[in-house]
Amino acid sequence: MAAARRVGVKVALVAGEPSGDGLGAGLARALQKRGVEVVALGGPRMEAVTGVASPIPLDEVAVMGFTEVISALPRLRSHVAAAARWLAETEADIVVTVDAKGFNNRVVARAAEELVASGRPVPPRLQYVAPSLWAWSSPGRVARGAKALAASAAGVLSVVPMDAPVLAAAVPDLPVTYIGYPAVAGLLAAQRSGGLGSAASRVWAGPAERLTIGIYPGSRQQEVRVLLPLFAGVAGRVARSLGLDAADVDLHIVAATETIADRAKAYMGNEPGVEVFRASMATVHGLGSAMQRQHVALAASGTVVPQLVAMGTPTVVAFPGSWLTEHLARWLTKVSWASLPNILYHEHASPDVAKSMGVGADAPIPEFLFSSALDADGIAAAATRLLADDDARAAQLAVSSLTTPLLDGPNSRDPSELAADAVLATVAGDSRLTH
Repeated sequence: MAAARRVGVKVALVAGEPSGDGLGAGLARALQKRGVEVVALGGPRMEAVTGVASPIPLDEVAVMGFTEVISALPRLRSHVAAAARWLAETEADIVVTVDAKGFNNRVVARAAEELVASGRPVPPRLQYVAPSLWAWSSPGRVARGAKALAASAAGVLSVVPMDAPVLAAAVPDLPVTYIGYPAVAGLLAAQRSGGLGSAASRVWAGPAERLTIGIYPGSRQQEVRVLLPLFAGVAGRVARSLGLDAADVDLHIVAATETIADRAKAYMGNEPGVEVFRASMATVHGLGSAMQRQHVALAASGTVVPQLVAMGTPTVVAFPGSWLTEHLARWLTKVSWASLPNILYHEHASPDVAKSMGVGADAPIPEFLFSSALDADGIAAAATRLLADDDARAAQLAVSSLTTPLLDGPNSRDPSELAADAVLATVAGDSRLTH
């Protein structure tokens, strides 16, 4: 019966940023295995799975922050209109919007208007990655956000454990499926199969060994413009503080997209010891192995941070938001950290547990958030400490042991497979399967 009702199902996936492109690609593969037709608006990973080019360029809609979005509004309006026209013509049985809530909400709403105006049915929608309501400081705003989500979506595919309690309290009838954090769950599966080693910091042996620094400048052009030169400069400061020449250091620059890889190559030129990797082209094993070869990583806040922590790579985090973005974020949210491992650690570790783990009350993963805190000397000092201080590395490994299992799929199942099950259950009208 289950196989029969899947015949002829068509799913439209909409992703508005590179991390969503990866999630959408995994879901598309899982759906195709079930005989489902998939059409997608996304990036190179989704295009590779579906074999069809995205109707709009993903690099031009991936924007984060308040003032950053405002400055990009003319471009975003044009892309929203084009995406909505495409979505309205797909004749999909269900739409799955992946992350990028602001962009996706506008696309779905405009497509619905076009469908209603022409007398065509509006397909149900699933939201893959819930808005971070658990981080908002105002209970009223949380309630309004949850009700708005329930009004526009038939269900939610959740990737962090904090979503379900908040949504259940505010909108108990909204089906929420916790599937795990795909970017981390894939690495854990590779560890279980023996393809990757367990989380363990690579300890730098001193000047006799080449120092390897990972640079992860982000997935959005606005981040990369700031963080690529900043992190390259930090790497130089770290080398000098350790008495090393540039020739003694290997820089692994991990680019989220081909455009970012090209920018990194152009910026670094022919500097010795520099390698640029395209994360979107790497296998899970290849990405995890690269992370575990790095003595320390400098990373933009985002998906890559819990991946690095899961692999045991000592990590320093930065985020280049504007001063207005900073003040609005501090006003609207109640969390003090941006990195998921830090947030999970402070959610789940009692003071006694923290003490037993040798981790203090501060963020175990050093964070330098917003433009006001992007101090190259401070970031370099934090990275150097991780290279030289056994206790600092041990604290990050302890955080990894506590937080990483929370991000695995339920019963260690592949999150993309769980997501595909929820999509098809929603199409069939059996929302009970998604709880």
